[in-house]
Amino acid sequence: MEDMHELLDDYRRFVDSGVSLNPDNAETRVELACFGLAGETGEVIDLIKKVKFHGRFYSEDDLVKELGDVFWYFTLLLDTLSIPLEVVMEENIRKLVERYPERHPELAEKYLPDADDLHEHYSGPDDYSDDAEALASAGFGTDEDYGG
Repeated sequence: MEDMHELLDDYRRFVDSGVSLNPDNAETRVELACFGLAGETGEVIDLIKKVKFHGRFYSEDDLVKELGDVFWYFTLLLDTLSIPLEVVMEENIRKLVERYPERHPELAEKYLPDADDLHEHYSGPDDYSDDAEALASAGFGTDEDYGG
């Protein structure tokens, strides 16, 4: 298997090349990603619903395929907004470790002391001023835009 960073880079290029409807428009890409996430997450839920309520079985292959579709739209959203996957993962660890420090004390020590340095790697959609302007006109913005 390839190095994980190489695989993620390949996957991001794969996702980017798969956007056919107005691929350079950030607003369109965000909407496509959000609608796609909602739809594909529904497909995953539907698999689980069929097991729980209809007594059907699903193969791991079916679930992996649907989760792959969820990941495709998730990747599209992250890349359009210039948010690195690593930032999302680290921020989620921080949020949950802060909420439940007793569950993972070793992670609390690792992720909570210097919480401010997380965002030094992420400067947000302002990196791409055209995208940022398009997103702002569509109602998307940063925490600062909303008084956060």
